[in-house]
Amino acid sequence: MENSQIFHDFSVSTSISNDSSSCHLNSSAENQSYEDILNNSVNNSEQNDANEDPESYVVVGQDFEEPVSLEGSVVKDDDEAYELYNSHAFRNGFGTRKGKKEYRSGTRIVRQRFFVCAYEGFKNPDGVVPKSFKKIDRRTGCKASVQFDVDKKTGVYVLSKHSRLHNHSMVPANKRHLIRSHRHISKEQLAFLTTFTCSGTKLADVLRAMRKEVGGEANLGFTVPDAYDAVLAEKKKKLDGCDSNQLIRWFAMRQAKEHDFYYDFQLNEENQLINFFWRDGRMRSDYEAFGDLLIHDTTYRTNKYDMICGPFVRMNLHTQNIMFGVGFILNEKAGTFDWLFNSFLTSMGGKQPVTIMTDQSSAMDKAIREVFPKSRHRLCAWHIGENAVVNIKGVMAKEGFKRRFDYVLKYTDTVAEFEHYWNSLMTDYNCKTHKWIERLYDLKEKWCPAYNKEWFSGGILSSQRSETTNHSISRRLHKTNGLCDFYKCFLDVIDEWRSKENKGDYNSSTGNRYYACADNILCLHARDVYTIAIYLIFEQRFIKAISLRCQRISYEFPVSKYIVGHPTKDFIRHVVMFNEQEMVVDCTCKSYGEIGVLCSHILRVFIVHNVEEIPKQYIMKRWTKKAMNMIVEEGEDRDNEVSVVSASVWRMQSIRNCIKVINEAQHCPAARKLIDLGVLDMSCKVKEYIGGVEGDGNVSNKYVREETLLDGIEPSTDTVLPDVVEPIAEKVIPTMIQNPPKRKRKIKNGTEKANERNVRPKGIVEKKRNKLKGWNKRRETHVDNLREETQSTDQCIINLPVGGVLVHPTSSNSQLEAYVPDDYFGVHIQPL
Repeated sequence: MENSQIFHDFSVSTSISNDSSSCHLNSSAENQSYEDILNNSVNNSEQNDANEDPESYVVVGQDFEEPVSLEGSVVKDDDEAYELYNSHAFRNGFGTRKGKKEYRSGTRIVRQRFFVCAYEGFKNPDGVVPKSFKKIDRRTGCKASVQFDVDKKTGVYVLSKHSRLHNHSMVPANKRHLIRSHRHISKEQLAFLTTFTCSGTKLADVLRAMRKEVGGEANLGFTVPDAYDAVLAEKKKKLDGCDSNQLIRWFAMRQAKEHDFYYDFQLNEENQLINFFWRDGRMRSDYEAFGDLLIHDTTYRTNKYDMICGPFVRMNLHTQNIMFGVGFILNEKAGTFDWLFNSFLTSMGGKQPVTIMTDQSSAMDKAIREVFPKSRHRLCAWHIGENAVVNIKGVMAKEGFKRRFDYVLKYTDTVAEFEHYWNSLMTDYNCKTHKWIERLYDLKEKWCPAYNKEWFSGGILSSQRSETTNHSISRRLHKTNGLCDFYKCFLDVIDEWRSKENKGDYNSSTGNRYYACADNILCLHARDVYTIAIYLIFEQRFIKAISLRCQRISYEFPVSKYIVGHPTKDFIRHVVMFNEQEMVVDCTCKSYGEIGVLCSHILRVFIVHNVEEIPKQYIMKRWTKKAMNMIVEEGEDRDNEVSVVSASVWRMQSIRNCIKVINEAQHCPAARKLIDLGVLDMSCKVKEYIGGVEGDGNVSNKYVREETLLDGIEPSTDTVLPDVVEPIAEKVIPTMIQNPPKRKRKIKNGTEKANERNVRPKGIVEKKRNKLKGWNKRRETHVDNLREETQSTDQCIINLPVGGVLVHPTSSNSQLEAYVPDDYFGVHIQPL
């Protein structure tokens, strides 16, 4: 038998009886073969373990001598030597440490190797001043140790001396798993911990599950502090120099592989990272399809450097969140926002959004006017409501003001209606001269929906979608995490969002749910055109249209003019103009221009005229099934399977197949062994094949370490989008990039009040109600009730003639109009 095979079979600790004929490699042992020595040592070790119970020798409170000697044991190398003594120490209840090495004269060849008891020596020698804080000192000056002599010819380790007397008590069996030398985290366990922590699971929860799986902490092999230290050490291994430097290296590596990946960053005079922005190719294509609205929020700054996280968010064709890019900035100055918005605009080829919604910030407003001059800037209505509670506390406390103010802030349909109710509100509560209210009125075009009906906004009134992104991140990370952690976490969040989008695409393209108006021809056409999420909005409006009253007040072929509204709930009704020849329709609520879906007033007129299909000019492409990403690319060579199936799809299929086989074999030891042998054989063949394909000594990029990838970056030969300006190559990593400077928190009244994240308060009852009831239906009900309550305040003030109706103006007039019936002329229009 070969020596290597012997060591492979007996890599675990071996021992030989302390016997005069075999305790050393003396003259009599030299005549024996090396294989005979190992066989004898194994047999003697098994006999000793069977006759002696190490736990019976454990005595607490007095010195102890090990019952079994390991002299004469032979092992292959240094690691097996340590494993031999450490395993013996565990059986006898003490820990070990690696001692010194002695080398042969003039070489680095080991001659002797020592391993000692963990209690050997003293921690604080004479002359050293003790520290104010120190760890528990367990050193007692114990002399127990082992000495290995290394054979000059074969290089094997032979245990020549074993000191077994300890000057301390042994550790009981139920506590031996706590000894430092017997605690170890395997690669598999570390990978398991790292995977779950990167996914947002708390490390304490992961350890709790692992302890339950193995039957307690004693069987786990390590303690909770060991797990935290190991995860932190593993994280540090992946950092090149510092957190910021590694982040930019990852960006550079990704751009080298993906021609449509974009990133940019800024450094200060001290070479510290102060701002950065990135987006991938999918974000660019999403922006081309859904870039009509952009939501940007900068209220989240929970990270190690207190940098401000500013994601660019929008909703897709299923009304789900999608990401357009992520920026981190150090401060909220106008110059910083100018750089961030210019980076975003450059990455998107100069295309400006129709509407951009942010919170109220003068610096951000200035940057938006300069960078996005063609975009409509909207302010978050929720933030305005929160600011109102702070700035006009006395007025907000008055009965009825908050609900009426909420209606004027969010739900007015026309400028005339807004002006009417704003003046009424200011007069009733005598607050028109309040400075904050005056400033708010001056900014009415940025927050009032009535002034923004011509610009698409998807019906969004706040930056809550961007704050939802912050919530997704905060569940996974906290203020001690670095920028690399945030980058990985953002990748996970984006991947989850795209998985939800794929699910929405699949559901909309393969089937439909049961609908309330499934037999109506107009609804059937809408179901074929729209995605499920948008059809539900359309159907809800169609059902509401059924209950509306439609009164034609004029007709000049082919144009009909109608007054549409609920007979009891709508005190102010809308006017609908319908050209039945050209299928052109217009409503004073302007809901289509704002949301992209026909309003209930227009649908009521369609019901009257028996319209069976939605006119093409009123079908917004971004809400249709055609906007889904369903293009399947296939390779030209169908004989080659790799060209037919993409790498990501093939990988997922292979993983599923492997998991299925492993699940079937997990309870059969023979089947497990068969799988292990098959995987080993397949791994060797794959490495052999890849080496042959790549050529002599050449390895594909995926197997090159990161340093090689960066050091050898060359301009990509792939086709780059012509309107995207890539960062300059020299900007990749000019020098070592330092971490951002840490911001000093402002202290107010002894507590930290600055830089706190805005959290929208929600109770448990509200969360459950939102989950059980549809948000859209709840919102529509709330708006209807609020409108009815607000309009009812004017019914006792405005005296309309019998049969008169108050309507929204069809022109740009800022006054409401009253339609009064006339016996001779039919209908008389009278300004209010």
